[in-house]
Formats: sequence, structure tokens, C-alpha cells
Amino acid sequence: MKTITREYKVYKFNELSESAQDKAIENLYDINIDYEWWDFIYDEANQLGFRIKSFDDYSIEIDIIENCEVIARNIIKNHGESCSTYIEATAYLKQLNNLNLKYWFPEDAPIEDIDTNEYDFETGKDQLDNDFICTLKSEYLSMLEKDYEYLTSHEAIIETIEANDYDFTEDGKLF
Repeated sequence: MKTITREYKVYKFNELSESAQDKAIENLYDINIDYEWWDFIYDEANQLGFRIKSFDDYSIEIDIIENCEVIARNIIKNHGESCSTYIEATAYLKQLNNLNLKYWFPEDAPIEDIDTNEYDFETGKDQLDNDFICTLKSEYLSMLEKDYEYLTSHEAIIETIEANDYDFTEDGKLF
């Protein structure tokens, strides 16, 4: 039996030359996305009252679990005031309140007025809900895109390299 021992000279990321650092980043481009990195955003959506089924670069598919009013109230409860989803949810609830006021009739109103108002209210609410859902889809697709862009950025890759205390060969290959 024969035992061969090799000795390697290894470097921390910040000890590499600039070209070796670039090579290390290039080699580890997917280090932050080689798992289901979107799970956190999916979980948040579920807690708010809708489910993200899928997404790609241009579109997102969701299922509404709760009604739009519940989703909007959950967003207001869980998102900060400067968050665009908070602003959109607040606007939705204000428009919904205005719609309720516009089509409210006293109980002693003629039945034909009430029927007409119910139809107009439902039509207006459906449009308001559809607009809110489109906004939600746009906001969450944007969140997913921004998260992906960050996770694949040089900054995020370097943070992961340093947090995991990786060693490299002189040419930037992971040891």
C-alpha cells in the first residue's frame, strides 16, 4: 500500500487576485439559487391569503385563497407603510369603502333600485378585485425578480463565500 500526500496552497477570497476573484464568482454564480430560493416569498403570500403557483421572467400565476379584502387587510397588518403592497392595499380598501357608500340603499328603498344597485356594486367590486389581483401579481413578480437579481449579484455571491469561509486555489477554483 502506498500513501501519497499532496500539499496545496489555498487562499481566502480576499487574498485572490482580481482576476481569480472574478473567476471564483463566475464559477459560483448559482450558489445562492441552487435551491428553492423563492420559498420565503411563496410562504408570505400564503400567509396573506393567496398562493403563488408558478412564475417566470414575464408572468406569475396565483390562486386566491381568501377574498381580496382579507388579503388587503393582511398586507396592511404585515407590511410596512412605505412598502408598495401596503400602499396598494390601502388604496384598494379605500376604493372598496367608496364603492360600498356609493351603492348603499336604505332597506325601505324600492326593490328595483336595490336590484340595480346590487348589480352595479357587484360589477364595480369585480373590477376592483381584478385590478387588485393584477397589482398583487405585478408586485410579487417584481419581488421575485429583485430577489433573484440580488442573489445572483456579485455582492451576494461574495457574502456567501465569506460567510462560508471558502478556500480557493490561486486561479479562483473552489478548494
